[in-house]
Amino acid sequence: MLFALRDYLDSLPHLGRPTGTTLPFPVGVRDIPGTTHRDAIGPWPYVPAPSPHDLAAALEELRRLGLVSLTLMLAPDTGPEDAGAYAQLGVALLPLKDHFVVDPDLPAAEIGPRTRRNLAIAARNWDVVEEVAPAELAATAARLYAGLADRRILSDITRVPPSHFTDLARLPGIAFLSARRGPVVGAMVIAARDERRTDLLHLLIDQAHIATCPGYAVLGHVARDWARRGPVYLGGMPDGPDGPGVGRFKARWANRTSPLLLATAILDPKTYATLTAGSGDSGYFPAYRRPQAKEAAP
Repeated sequence: MLFALRDYLDSLPHLGRPTGTTLPFPVGVRDIPGTTHRDAIGPWPYVPAPSPHDLAAALEELRRLGLVSLTLMLAPDTGPEDAGAYAQLGVALLPLKDHFVVDPDLPAAEIGPRTRRNLAIAARNWDVVEEVAPAELAATAARLYAGLADRRILSDITRVPPSHFTDLARLPGIAFLSARRGPVVGAMVIAARDERRTDLLHLLIDQAHIATCPGYAVLGHVARDWARRGPVYLGGMPDGPDGPGVGRFKARWANRTSPLLLATAILDPKTYATLTAGSGDSGYFPAYRRPQAKEAAP
C-alpha cells in the first residue's frame, strides 16, 4: 500500500519526523505541544494492520525512544487477524468510522433517479480525464483543497499543507482523475492504486461548478471503471456540518461498508497520566491532544 511508504509520509510533514521501526511503515514522531515529550502516529489516512510480532518489537523500540503513546489508523479490510494478540500487547482497537466500499465481487449499488439525472448533467458538461501529468494539477488540487478546508471542520491530522499535493504528484501509484471542461477543472479525485485495490485520498469539488455535477462525473467513473481492478475504498463520512451530505453522496456508489480501526498504545503510562490529568474521559486518543469543543476529532 502506497500509504505505507516513507516517500508518502514525507508528504505529511505536519505528522512529525518519519521514523522507521520494525513496523512495515514509518511513523511520524511529533512534539507534544507545551511539553518536552513526544509521541508517534502512523500515516494518514491509514496503513495495513501490522502483525503482532512486528507490532511488539516496534512498541519496544518506541519506548526506548522515550515516546508517550502510539496511534495507528488501520486500513479497512486489512485485519488485524488476531485482535487478542493486540490486546495482549496493551494495544486497544476502536472502530473509528465506517468507510464506503465499491466491491466488484458484489452486485453493484442501485443507482437511483436523482443520481442518474445528475450523471446525465455531468456528462453534458464535463470530460473525465485520467491525468498523465499529475504535477501540472498540483496547484489546482491545493486550491480546491483550500476551499474545502474553509468549509469543513478538519483536524490537525487531516489538515494537510499545500506542499502535500506537489509531493503526491511525484509518487508512482498515485492517480489524479479530473472532471474537465478544457482548462477548467470542476472536480478531482486523488487516489492510491495498485493491482489489488484503490484507496481514495482526496475528493475535491469546485463549489463554483457544483450545479453541473462534476463530483458525479469523477465518482461515476471511479465506481464504474476503477472497480474493475478490485475494491475501491471511498473513505468515510467526514466530521462537520457537511459530513452527512458527503456520506450520502459516497453511499450512492458503495455496495458495502468496512470499519476503519484505531489502534492505540500508551507507551509511558506515568507520563501519559500526568499529561491527561483533569482532561476527563472523552474517548479521544491521546487524551492530551483532544481538540477544543469547536473542533472535530480525527
